[in-house]
Amino acid sequence: MNLERYHKEEKIFTMEEIQKPILILTLISTIILGAGYRLIWGNSVWNTWEPYALVIILYLALIPIHELIHGGSFKIFGRTSWSNISYGIDWKNLMPYAHCKIPISAGAYKIAVLLPMIITGILPLAAGFIMGNGFLTVLGILLTQAGFGDVFIYWHIRKYDKQTVIKDHPEQIGCEVYNMKKAEKIG
Repeated sequence: MNLERYHKEEKIFTMEEIQKPILILTLISTIILGAGYRLIWGNSVWNTWEPYALVIILYLALIPIHELIHGGSFKIFGRTSWSNISYGIDWKNLMPYAHCKIPISAGAYKIAVLLPMIITGILPLAAGFIMGNGFLTVLGILLTQAGFGDVFIYWHIRKYDKQTVIKDHPEQIGCEVYNMKKAEKIG
């Protein structure tokens, strides 16, 4: 893709910039979801499940699956090849990642950013709430919260339209946004 016709805008964030909003969102969601579960089922989500070790094991197993879903979404919705997707861990921040090496449409990027949290977090959370299953609810809460960094990125790219393409930043948290130059849009 020739990006010469596009204006580049970087959406780059430091860990310090994203930690505070994610922490606040995590605390608020824990309180609201815990209270909601108690209101619906009459007991605390924390009292209804016992296998703490199993929650931790499943959580750790589903984090790589979360990243694989990012990669699969880049491939399917971004219409790219597997060779354009890489995986790794930022050991400094203990953060696993999936990285798309080429620009894809803003719509595909938005799907790729949010889909893992929906599949690994929100769906188990909803199932836990519907069935009154504290184990699934807690697992869903934790995996939804694991996607809050993705929500942070989505929030900063939500306004971009179908003419915009987005490329993961190769080394930092965030992305490069390419908008068609104004002269190109008019002509």
